[in-house]
Amino acid sequence: MKALELAEKLGARLIGDPSLDVTGLADPASATADDIVVIFSSSNGLANTQAKVAVVPQGYQNVQDITLLYVDEPRTAFATLTSLFRPQAPVHPGIHLSAQVAPAVEVAFAASIGPLCVVESHARIGPETVLRANVFVGEGAQIGRDCLLHPGVVLYPGTCLGDHVTIHANSTIGLDGFAFVTEHPDHPKVHSLGRVVIEDDVEIGAGSGIQRATLGETRIGRGTKIGSQVEIGHNCRLGQYCLLAGKNGLAGSVTLGDRVFMGVGASVRDHVTVGNHVKVMMSSTVTHDIADNEVVLGFPAQPHEPEKNRYKALSRLAEQADDLLRSHEVHP
Repeated sequence: MKALELAEKLGARLIGDPSLDVTGLADPASATADDIVVIFSSSNGLANTQAKVAVVPQGYQNVQDITLLYVDEPRTAFATLTSLFRPQAPVHPGIHLSAQVAPAVEVAFAASIGPLCVVESHARIGPETVLRANVFVGEGAQIGRDCLLHPGVVLYPGTCLGDHVTIHANSTIGLDGFAFVTEHPDHPKVHSLGRVVIEDDVEIGAGSGIQRATLGETRIGRGTKIGSQVEIGHNCRLGQYCLLAGKNGLAGSVTLGDRVFMGVGASVRDHVTVGNHVKVMMSSTVTHDIADNEVVLGFPAQPHEPEKNRYKALSRLAEQADDLLRSHEVHP
């Protein structure tokens, strides 16, 4: 793309040569003359780069011989550039000869069903949706427009995906909930009769599992991003634009508000509600309801600042004990 095209896509103000060709995105140290680079703050320099085009924050000092694209939010611009320059495997609309698609399946225009996929009866595949190799779509499952299911994804019967949903390799959506009558010595199973609904613009990492509801729906809100190896229990409801960083566990009937962030390894016990805009720090376990806008840490998760101070105090405990013993030494 030309520098001018990139400026238009980024909503950037261009200073320099708009006709320069850009073929890739790179960090400043390894960039070639054909790459574009991004500078995230005014303290970062371009002195040692070979790039001829750079995205910079407003107020960045002009640099001779480099075309600058001024933006308000360099990180957002960087995200857009990674989308523009990401490598994409070729898509071949249609159904691969090795795929098994039941007669009653609805496959929309320009959809692609890859090798060894299995699609059961009464499923629906939306336009421009791509199923990579070995994807299983159960009976009555519905997939919206422009979705991408990577190899090995499993959608159990009745699962519903909105538009622009991406699910990475070997994730399973709609499996039975882990629900048993523990009071009975034989632990009889409580079967899951509901389904999973995933709204638009959701992304799910590799090796994750989302359990369908016992009754009703397990629902993942619009724009939510779920990392790899995440387990979401039956009847959970996640709000819009949540971020689960990976290796998270939500037990059954957990509710997350909008824009909840969970660090790597954080978990929530069953029937707990976490409010809007809450941050659960890495490896923390939430055991009780959390109000809106809280930042929590630890096991059980507590407000961040008091818990952080407690950890600091514990780290100084041995030193304080030594000081106390020295202060009470008896000298002859």
